[in-house]
Amino acid sequence: MSTYSELCRMYGSEVDEEELQTRELFEKPRGERRWLGRRNHKGKERLHNAVKDSNYIEKTVTSTEPLSKNAIRKIKESTKDELELNVSYSLDKKNRWMGADTVALLGGTPENLNAEIVEKNVVDKSIFAVHSKRVNFEQAPGEFDVRSATSSGKGQHYSNFLPKSRELGKKANANQVVIKLPKNSIWKNMVTKMKLRMKKMMVIMSHKTHLKTLLTSDLYVDTCDKQKKKKKNDRGSPEVLNALEPEPDYTNLLNIPDYLRQEGFTFEKFDITFHNQEDNFERQIDELRLEKKLIIKDLRPQQYLIDVSEWCQLDGEVKDGETTAVIVITQLKKNKYNFLINSTIAIDPPKRGCVALIKRICHATTLRQAISHITSEILTARKIVETMRISIQFYGRKTFPELLRDPDEWENQMVNMSWPNQYYHATWANSEELSQVGGKFEWKDLCAMAKRDSKLKTGYTSNDRCGSCNQGKRSHELYFVNNESKLKCTECLKDEFYREVRARRVPIDLETDTADELEYLPTFVPLTIINLYIRMISEIIYKDLGAVGDFEKCPACKSAVFFESTSEEDAKKNQNRSCPCGYSWCKHCDRVPHWPLKCGDFAEWEEKWFLRYSMKHAQGSGTETLLQVTCSCQKQVYNVLLPEEFIECPGCKVNVNMNTMRTVWKHYYYPYDPVERKLIKKGYYVVGEGYKKSPYVPQAKVYTDIVKIPGIKASVIETCGAARDIRFDVHFRNRAVYREHVLIRKGIMEEEAVENLFGTSVYLVETVTAWMYMTNQFDRSVMQTLESMMENRKMLMATLSGEESEAIKECIKKLRKDINYVVSAVEKKNSQIS
Repeated sequence: MSTYSELCRMYGSEVDEEELQTRELFEKPRGERRWLGRRNHKGKERLHNAVKDSNYIEKTVTSTEPLSKNAIRKIKESTKDELELNVSYSLDKKNRWMGADTVALLGGTPENLNAEIVEKNVVDKSIFAVHSKRVNFEQAPGEFDVRSATSSGKGQHYSNFLPKSRELGKKANANQVVIKLPKNSIWKNMVTKMKLRMKKMMVIMSHKTHLKTLLTSDLYVDTCDKQKKKKKNDRGSPEVLNALEPEPDYTNLLNIPDYLRQEGFTFEKFDITFHNQEDNFERQIDELRLEKKLIIKDLRPQQYLIDVSEWCQLDGEVKDGETTAVIVITQLKKNKYNFLINSTIAIDPPKRGCVALIKRICHATTLRQAISHITSEILTARKIVETMRISIQFYGRKTFPELLRDPDEWENQMVNMSWPNQYYHATWANSEELSQVGGKFEWKDLCAMAKRDSKLKTGYTSNDRCGSCNQGKRSHELYFVNNESKLKCTECLKDEFYREVRARRVPIDLETDTADELEYLPTFVPLTIINLYIRMISEIIYKDLGAVGDFEKCPACKSAVFFESTSEEDAKKNQNRSCPCGYSWCKHCDRVPHWPLKCGDFAEWEEKWFLRYSMKHAQGSGTETLLQVTCSCQKQVYNVLLPEEFIECPGCKVNVNMNTMRTVWKHYYYPYDPVERKLIKKGYYVVGEGYKKSPYVPQAKVYTDIVKIPGIKASVIETCGAARDIRFDVHFRNRAVYREHVLIRKGIMEEEAVENLFGTSVYLVETVTAWMYMTNQFDRSVMQTLESMMENRKMLMATLSGEESEAIKECIKKLRKDINYVVSAVEKKNSQIS
């Protein structure tokens, strides 16, 4: 209501509408307007302070011409990164910093398109650097050139970075990379021209604090990112590129993100408040020290590192040859703690992250209970990860990193499945005497070699700023370096450690003021990389001491195994390798041991032999299709020759009608009580009435046309099939070994010999027969000896059931003679061929 109308109402006069409209036109609004501040207010500065520490990455697609939805979809499918279009991702989450490598992002774009990575400020859109990929169609597929243009001062407009606006514009299409070197840099004498020879390369960025924008010009891909404040003289680390086939004076760089994806890891850090805990923190730590399977190390006051590796594996299993899980606990306040979970075992994606872990352990009444919850999750994940590795070898439909990232795969893993390839790499199913057994090192000894002798005491800090990145950090995230002359945060130390590991410059000295630097590495470096670093140091030290051979990591127990160099004449020892834990593999292809077959011949043989062996034991008598069924009970894989009307799972005994794909009831004996039997006889109750209505949904089905399966001679199938039937039979092996131990205790046998003889005999029967077939080196005497070997094997098993010492020795002698003859005959044939 206006002032004029209020006055008229106060004095009782009528309101003139025309006058009211005129006065409202020129009347000032009532009340006092809110002061909006000066023109140059601090709102922009507040916005800047709010986002200056935030780093994002975003991918968009633009073109000079309109793009259809199908074109955008094809572009999205052709990129090899995991970023969706037009979605902003935080680089501070899910370890995206490690995967946001410049050349890796450029290599993930389509090969026939140019691309750029743009580093810019998310607030004022100013750009700091542009890294361009230019495709040269004269080069081999996958090769490209990279050109980097950086801003020496504040951010600039994008047009200033174009080749026409830069001095480097004339050489934009050359194989050239600009490298900015700081003063007194160790890279000062490095040549600035490098020819890139691979699609994916590592880049050590000169601006560590801001990444990334992906431009596919002609396609445009963009990332938002904020440059942190730096001093003018502090230009960060130099930008270094390295190629797969390095030029002279260069070395191969280790691709750390790819290594972490291939191996798997867990690195989670979070703060948590326990509301139900009443006991003192130090007293709880003292109670944990009484646990025999836990190793507790004091890092700082109120900070402890707990090695929980033995809690993350089942009793009776082969002990891990490396540290698999540690938990770092730091007390911040009375019941508030900082937890760091560092493990070589990946966990379920939905259970990763701070929120899921906090919900899991926040109600624990003691630290021991919280640690128990964490280790139980890791133990469950360990079994699933092992199942994933077996299923990859069996199905081959996805890679291991893809399975780790897929939540559905974690839920559907068949941990109770009896896999056909479960014991393919077991030494007892192959041959120990035909393999080179390596020397297994104790992990404690390797760690002792990697430790740096230091007389310093660990320096303790308070909340402060990092001397390198100038970011505010808490006390447990800071370390003194160079005799307490400088502070460095864990992120800067991790970047420095990664840089040295990439270039394989070991041992690494971060110059931290700590009593034992190796013990503090798990607080900021994933355990997977630390274990790799320790193995690298051990290998260098042993070779410096004069050891001739090579180190390998056992795929089963993760131990560092050393294999001495053998003579070229001993081909079987040069090809097959075994770890003392009982795992065997081929030195050249990492597949199942297959001497005397070469790797190429074995790959060809295995592909058709697996299908033919499946047909040999398949149900039905069809001649059109071979069906491999993974039953819904998740315990059995069986094969069927189609067409067939009914099939049955050997595990759960379910019958299926193949025409309707529904289960079929089959009469079995059930011990019903008398009353229920009377009801069934009178027809009041029908056994399994609703059973026919349930559909049969197996976990997986694989169809193969029989006409497309390569043929194998019937005699070869019969001989190899008889050996394969008992080669991987773990129950037969256990019975034989148990009986042998009984006879040794009774004094009838002197030493263990049965396991090796049984394994070597059937291994030779299958592989030597396949070798003669694949290389056309048929030998009648060898074939007859293989048949005799199978007969002597049966006789040995029969004599073991008795207790006649002489008969057992005679069978062992015959079997040993046959094995030696076959091995010498094959070696002689190979020498003649070569």
